[in-house]
Amino acid sequence: MCKFLIDKGADLQMEDKKGMTPTHWARKLNQAEVLNLLMENGGVSLEATTTKRPAGANKKVKVAEAPMEPKVRENERKIPRRYMLTKLREGGHYSPMTDAEFEEFRRQNPQIAKYFELTEDNEDVQALSDHLTVPEVPESAPIFDQWEKAATRMLTTLQRDQKSYIFANPVDAIALGILDYLTVVQNPMDFSTIKSKLKEQKYQRI
Repeated sequence: MCKFLIDKGADLQMEDKKGMTPTHWARKLNQAEVLNLLMENGGVSLEATTTKRPAGANKKVKVAEAPMEPKVRENERKIPRRYMLTKLREGGHYSPMTDAEFEEFRRQNPQIAKYFELTEDNEDVQALSDHLTVPEVPESAPIFDQWEKAATRMLTTLQRDQKSYIFANPVDAIALGILDYLTVVQNPMDFSTIKSKLKEQKYQRI
């Protein structure tokens, strides 16, 4: 194998992380035949390297760099950004409103739509940031790209309450013997139903 590597042009002068060359390893492992082969083909002379190198001689000295100025952390939650109106499509994904959909939205919600109208230069007709007061938000507060994710997190928090078990599943009026339950509670709701609706994106709005 050593003869094959030598014939292929292996670097016999190469040192490993410990400063050991192939000839050093051959002598350490008592491989006399390999050692002679290495020496005949230009291996590092052991006589020239008998002097022990000081510890750390092969280590590169790291040049001390000037300390960098601390980066000012910017609260991105307080930076005004441009938003667009989206609509939930079949398949559970959101996409921007079409012109026709926006016109219908503007007809139904003129006070909100005005903040999303653009001029010919693609500038806001009435910037939302000029009229919107950004509340103080703790740095640790989670930010979600979709309201469903925030609702799911809130639901999970509610389910951890010790008394939440009574709202965990739909009420079985027959099993509990309260046959007039659906008459009194005409729109029953429970955590498992809410969770399923969120997962299937059946809620169109908050």
